[in-house]
Amino acid sequence: MIRVGIVGAGFIGKIHAEALNQTRKGTLHMVYDIDPEAAKSFAQTYKCGIAGSFEKLLESVDVIVLAVPTTYRRNYLERILEQRIPTLCEKPLARTLEEAEWIVSKVKETGTKLMVDHVVRFFPEYAEINERIKSGEIGNVSEARSFRGGPFPGWSQWFKSFRMSGGVILDLAIHEIDYWVWTLGNIREVRAQSLDNSENISKDHCYVILAFENGALVHIEGSWAYPPHAPFKTAVEVVGSKGTLSFESTQIAPLKIFDEEGGKVESPFILNPYARVMESFLDAVEKDLPVAIPAEDGLRAVKISLLAIRSATEKRAVKVREGL
Repeated sequence: MIRVGIVGAGFIGKIHAEALNQTRKGTLHMVYDIDPEAAKSFAQTYKCGIAGSFEKLLESVDVIVLAVPTTYRRNYLERILEQRIPTLCEKPLARTLEEAEWIVSKVKETGTKLMVDHVVRFFPEYAEINERIKSGEIGNVSEARSFRGGPFPGWSQWFKSFRMSGGVILDLAIHEIDYWVWTLGNIREVRAQSLDNSENISKDHCYVILAFENGALVHIEGSWAYPPHAPFKTAVEVVGSKGTLSFESTQIAPLKIFDEEGGKVESPFILNPYARVMESFLDAVEKDLPVAIPAEDGLRAVKISLLAIRSATEKRAVKVREGL
């Protein structure tokens, strides 16, 4: 059984611990957090050991799940990659382009398996939409729109700092950015607008428009602006030359397909997407296979998200060839 160590005992670390409990490929061996009380509470809940230091964790596990705030990831990855420990890294890969490029370079240099947790690819409905688009079922995609949003993530204060989190574009809309680039290919232009890039964000909302090289136009809406008790929700609509696809998370049978033969409604068998990510990662480690979402994909998502932030800041469309 693969011994898994989690770095970060906060909200997302707990999500990964619960996901690991649903798999049969690994066991949660140890947790490390800079807050000893947080680590103690985590270990009691998930029945694992506590690493008194990060070095102790590195010595004790086979793989690592890195679930720390964005600005701290490179610091931990320096030691992890030095020791070539396979790692599932939370998204975004890094806060800056320079950090993300360094991580990709070091992954290549050391030959370490690193998978970026762009979990939306593993949501059944999103995976199904991706497959149907790539199969040509709805023809050439002309337009698509997607929404992802809810209340401000109040479980940790660091989200309030634009310097640390990158706001709603880099932390939340990046899910959709990665998904659509994975699904539709290269982009040529980004246009975006957002609400707040201060060091005391209380709510944020963004629009990101991606113009693709294949002619498709995608409109992304991301929100941290809903009232505290409002539900988190997602939605997708795709228009192609032969039909449409749509999905809303608030519906029981959310995937609707309308093609030339008529309309039908389907609901893919629901699995915990984080468990699917964990299984994919551990399977790659166990069988020495390429990871499903490599560091290069994480870098690409960071690049485009930072271009969107630049567009929102400068209030203009940004050509991808302009770079950063």
